[in-house]
Amino acid sequence: MKEEYDYVIAENTRHLGEKSLSSSLQGIFIGTQNYFFFVPVNTTEDIRKTRKGKTVEPTFLFKGKPVAIVVHELINRTGLSKAEFEAFMLKKVKKEIPETICCAINDIEQFKIYSTWWGSGVLVNGTDGKSGWQPLVSRFNRDKKKIKSFYEGHSKLVP
Repeated sequence: MKEEYDYVIAENTRHLGEKSLSSSLQGIFIGTQNYFFFVPVNTTEDIRKTRKGKTVEPTFLFKGKPVAIVVHELINRTGLSKAEFEAFMLKKVKKEIPETICCAINDIEQFKIYSTWWGSGVLVNGTDGKSGWQPLVSRFNRDKKKIKSFYEGHSKLVP
């Protein structure tokens, strides 16, 4: 797979908890033209510990390995197709780490990629159109321009 052609990736993104901000997760966002994936790496508690300068062990592991390492090994594997990557994320990673978000773009009505001086992320609007815009992932930091560019012209993207 080729970055910015088959997929885009952003490290240190955040998925805000549905119940409260204290249940948010830090992780990796990987986007293809068919899916948005968010793989958690650490919980909010561990994020706070990093600010105090303490060493943090990854909260989420895939078969005993930190999930960030597994994801990078997978996308860097020679000969891996986009379909194989998506299947691995849907079947294996989601099964072992239930907090993983796998959002099929065909299953949503529309989405927005926002990238401003105060923040960045992905907002999705459900299929019924009544649920309104909900944040899927935020904090792309330095990767916000490449993610916005990757989805430019997508049929479900709302400018």
